[in-house]
Amino acid sequence: MSLEWFDTHTHLEHEYPFDTDEYMKNALASGVRTMVTIGTTSDGQQKLKNYSEKYPHVYFTTGIHPHEAITYTDAVESEMRALCAHPKCVGVGEIGLDYYYNHSPRETQILALQRQLDLAVEQKKPVIIHARDAEEDLLKQLEDYSKKTSLKNRVGIIHCFSGTPHFAAECLKFGFYISFSGILTFKNASVLRDIAKTIPLDKVLLETDAPFLAPVPYRGKPNQSAYLVETAKILATALGISLEDLSKNTVENSKRIFSIQS
Repeated sequence: MSLEWFDTHTHLEHEYPFDTDEYMKNALASGVRTMVTIGTTSDGQQKLKNYSEKYPHVYFTTGIHPHEAITYTDAVESEMRALCAHPKCVGVGEIGLDYYYNHSPRETQILALQRQLDLAVEQKKPVIIHARDAEEDLLKQLEDYSKKTSLKNRVGIIHCFSGTPHFAAECLKFGFYISFSGILTFKNASVLRDIAKTIPLDKVLLETDAPFLAPVPYRGKPNQSAYLVETAKILATALGISLEDLSKNTVENSKRIFSIQS
């Protein structure tokens, strides 16, 4: 019998070389019993809700990615607020700052982030944070948010962590969970594996970010939730624990952050 896993971050609305039913079949066969499909665009929100209604083990979040910050409007926020009322909407995200690509102006990214953080506080939802080349600006926003939210040990997730030790330490201080993706398995990710060793076990999460960032030995192929176990193997080794212990703890952590009871 395979171990149980929880994919905290996938994108089911993207294109895959197979249909969604096969995606789910593969995931379940590899032990992924639960997954969260993550909001990024204003025109994709309803699709995610539909996936959660079709598949019992799928949950969703609502959010506008920093790349899409220029599209954030009052109407989009109203739609997000309505989606937050859905029983399977478990967070606000993927939100944050991306100064690497700058697909939206930095000032626009910051404004969209602030509004979505405020929405999360209002709706009592954890946030899923995208961070790239913007650590200091992001820490200012996250510190302010952490003081406003009533969630305490469920403030949010730093998704697909690839930052500095300082960023990890500060985010932990604010109450965030740290989520690791297939990047952890890459040959040149030794520094990231060292950072993983410093994260308390009750703050560690796993994700695929599918269809992106497929782990070794699938690197270069479209990622999927079924590949999560490859990242888990590397993370367990880095933490010096068994796969069984990693499975137990990451599933418990995932259910806690998203307030999923079973």
